[in-house]
Amino acid sequence: MTNYNVFRMSDEERTMKEALKFCGDVKEALELAAQRNIEDSEELKRAAEQAAVSVIHRSMFDSLPYDLLVSLPENIPAHISRNWTILDDKPKTFIATDVRAISPQQVEFHHNPTDNWLIVFGHDINIEPVFPDKPDFTST
Repeated sequence: MTNYNVFRMSDEERTMKEALKFCGDVKEALELAAQRNIEDSEELKRAAEQAAVSVIHRSMFDSLPYDLLVSLPENIPAHISRNWTILDDKPKTFIATDVRAISPQQVEFHHNPTDNWLIVFGHDINIEPVFPDKPDFTST
């Protein structure tokens, strides 16, 4: 009888893999949206819209067990607001619970517990998953 060694992923590993894939999908949607500023073909428009809708719906309706850490370079205009009041006009990072909009001009993220919004006027940003109930040992 052959003994097969089957690799089984733990729930934590599976969640991390899904989180990294989701962040990759968000980055892909951002790249497609940015590319529309250079080239505006019907095929690119459709692909960018489909990618944006997919990540927006997944972030809003799938109850993701992680948040998104959005890191911005200094040269990208952005602001954090709540109730139409700007709280920070030069944010460096933002914790988002969902992606609300991706267009060729801007990206919008939302943090549900605080009702804070991050509006980014550009697409060159970094996104990575963070797990609220676990300490983050990656930042120094």
